[in-house]
Amino acid sequence: MEPYYFNLEFHLTNRCNLNCSYCYHVNHIDKNLLSTKQKKKVISDFVELCRSWQVHPFVIFGGGEPLLAEDFIEIASHYHEVSHGSEYSIVTNGTLFPPKGIEAMSSHHVRSIQISLDGANQVDHDAVRGKGTFEKIRKNILALQKYNFSLSLNVVLTKNTFNKIADFFSYAKEAGVNALSFTRMVPVGIGASELDQMLEPRTLKECFWKYSDKVKVQEFQRAQWILFFV
Repeated sequence: MEPYYFNLEFHLTNRCNLNCSYCYHVNHIDKNLLSTKQKKKVISDFVELCRSWQVHPFVIFGGGEPLLAEDFIEIASHYHEVSHGSEYSIVTNGTLFPPKGIEAMSSHHVRSIQISLDGANQVDHDAVRGKGTFEKIRKNILALQKYNFSLSLNVVLTKNTFNKIADFFSYAKEAGVNALSFTRMVPVGIGASELDQMLEPRTLKECFWKYSDKVKVQEFQRAQWILFFV
């Protein structure tokens, strides 16, 4: 029988080094943030809960930008310790990753790193996330691949991106990542001002169906790719 995992998505900070045009945060201010001690307690309680339910714990560290949390490595190390080496993943904008941070993560069972992508080229991506962000992601993907992390790219489907899905597949394959996922836009926070970018439900559904068959039959460089429904 396949092991059953119970997931906790833990936002370590609200801070972010970017200001994306349709971010679901209303701001990037750390107000009433948990202390490091409190974060560790959340992790410990979660692991204990999973043990009592006889399921495997799995933590997804997010934000904001989780790598801006000064205690990120400390919290990840604590989870590694109390869970006896259970894996975790990171949801990031992909522009950071100092070398020491990569080395630390490589020793603490990071299952996967999900990087947000808003364009399959520099012009489209930087228009949403800021000048120079596409090139930073490209370089960091190369750096991360040296440590054999499982890497995925996540694309928000909007009126600007839904007709360029094929380009994202081509870029992901060229970059040599393990997975490509698509999610819908969440029109809250800063994103509330971008309501005109939301796809109609029917169009969104058609996007998923159109490319689901392609994902099933096409062969890729490292692993089967997925469409991620949210």
